Amino acid sequence: MYHSDFNGRPDLDQPIDAQGGDNLDDVAYSFWLLLEDAKDQGLSEDEFYFVEDHMLLFFVRVQGYAFYLDAVAHGQMTRLRMSYEVWRRSGEMVINALIKANMPDWGEDELFISI
Repeated sequence: MYHSDFNGRPDLDQPIDAQGGDNLDDVAYSFWLLLEDAKDQGLSEDEFYFVEDHMLLFFVRVQGYAFYLDAVAHGQMTRLRMSYEVWRRSGEMVINALIKANMPDWGEDELFISI
């Protein structure tokens, strides 16, 4: 499904794209391009491409990965890098939500083999 086909309000209790409205790879790629541009131009990732607190909190709210907020708060990761990492890994959240919805007996301690 394409975003233009969705035509509805997203359920923010689900991961982004669980309803088929967004292209997660495009979002991640856009943040990666900004990271690469900052590196190529010798710019600080946070000085020129600053991501506001409310956006970082939104990313965590809809995708998870709250531990990245701690890394940003302790200066271990830039805001731009956090944004990229959240969206780069966002497919994991969709897969986990689908597994939980379709396999309710699935346990976190189950063996999962990634292909």
